Amino acid sequence: MNESVEKFSVAVLRGIGQVMFQGATRAGVLFLAGIGWGAMAMGRPEMLAGAVVGGMVSTVTGRWLFHDGDDGTEGFNGVLVGCALPLFLPAGWWMWGLLVAGSAFTPWLRNLLNRWPGRLGIPSLTVPFVLTTWCLLLFSRLFSAGAESSVPSVSELSGATIAAGWLKGVSEVFLIDSWVTGVLFVAALAAGSRQAAVWTLVGSAVGMWTAWMRGGDATAIADGLYGFNPALTALALGTVFRRFSVDTVCIALTGAILTVFVQDIFAYLLAPLSLPVLTAPFCLTTMIFAKIGQK
Repeated sequence: MNESVEKFSVAVLRGIGQVMFQGATRAGVLFLAGIGWGAMAMGRPEMLAGAVVGGMVSTVTGRWLFHDGDDGTEGFNGVLVGCALPLFLPAGWWMWGLLVAGSAFTPWLRNLLNRWPGRLGIPSLTVPFVLTTWCLLLFSRLFSAGAESSVPSVSELSGATIAAGWLKGVSEVFLIDSWVTGVLFVAALAAGSRQAAVWTLVGSAVGMWTAWMRGGDATAIADGLYGFNPALTALALGTVFRRFSVDTVCIALTGAILTVFVQDIFAYLLAPLSLPVLTAPFCLTTMIFAKIGQK
């Protein structure tokens, strides 16, 4: 394989892994396998293609604009845009055009947010993905309707649905509804850091428990929709922004719990626009706790 092609492929794979703070190529391969499995199981193979295209476009743009991105940090927001648009929009040339444009925009937005005067002093996380996807979904409504989807309802939670929802809380980070994908994602995390895998699973469990205790919708809990944001918060606060200590454990668990309530606030505010919360609750909660930890 040509050396430049190999280097670019590694950068794209690292970008896929960086969605969950993993920069190893093997982690990216496992994440990609999980996306592929889940996308096929959901009947949306476009999500797999979108993740690859989004990662490639954002990596190329990051290299071109900032001569950076070999570690995957310019690519991960584009990967998420590539997963989101095929889920929320009908497949077609219009969706793919928005996907490419949005993915290309994320490296510029990421660097802008990271350098903004008076910034928090921590990375922008997946804020570029969130803002870009919201804008593209709103813009798309001027020309086409959103994709129709139906979700089977769950009246009560059983042991099986809880276990599946726990793992889906990991897979939903990439907007994938599959417990098998969740297993593959945990394996990807464990390949780089067993601590990262544990914190992700703990965060998903804490999110489900918190949502259940406050009377959250059983279907949303079973689908992992209350798990993925707390999982990311626990992963970030437990392994990325703080060293392991008793304080770190308390902060990560508290952050995961509060993320559920922040998610409810975002859901309420975005309801009039019919926009998904995406990873906005994770971003806001993690930024607040990470900033507090810097003082």
